[in-house]
Amino acid sequence: CDATNDATCGDCEAEFYEDDAGDCVACTTCVAGTSYESTECQAGSDDTVNRECEACTVCGDANREEATACDATNDATCGDCEAEFYEDDAGDCVACTTCVAGTSYESTECQAGSDDTVDRECSTCTVCADSNREEAAACDVDNDTTCGDCSAEFYEDDNGDCVACATCGAGEYESVACQAGSDD
Repeated sequence: CDATNDATCGDCEAEFYEDDAGDCVACTTCVAGTSYESTECQAGSDDTVNRECEACTVCGDANREEATACDATNDATCGDCEAEFYEDDAGDCVACTTCVAGTSYESTECQAGSDDTVDRECSTCTVCADSNREEAAACDVDNDTTCGDCSAEFYEDDNGDCVACATCGAGEYESVACQAGSDD
């Protein structure tokens, strides 16, 4: 600047952009972990643009594990489904089916991952009385019912089935008690 000429200004400094009024304004700052840079701050005579920030992706909102964290320049990247979620055909992470203790047990494990992703399958608990057997161990969400010996008044035949013991008719008496493997 001198007595006959005004000062001539150059481009905005780094981390400043020229607004519509021609003023140099500090570029927006993205907050790491909250937002990331989607448009770079550009200063210059032709292309002057403020930095634009986008909200970080929250992988947990999609029931996914975070593969890489969001920082000031990059969005988070999401990985496999979280534990107890599997990826359906549409690519969404869906909660695994829950088996009900005493009613059903897990026959196929819930598997999350990029290659093998399977929902949990539950099977109906075995009712030992339906096969005329005593219950040795109750059904829980991890294991089917364990059936034991034949129930009272039943014996195990050669095929492993529990068969009702013979009943003596009028005028007959039991000469040999019903025993496993025998119907005398």
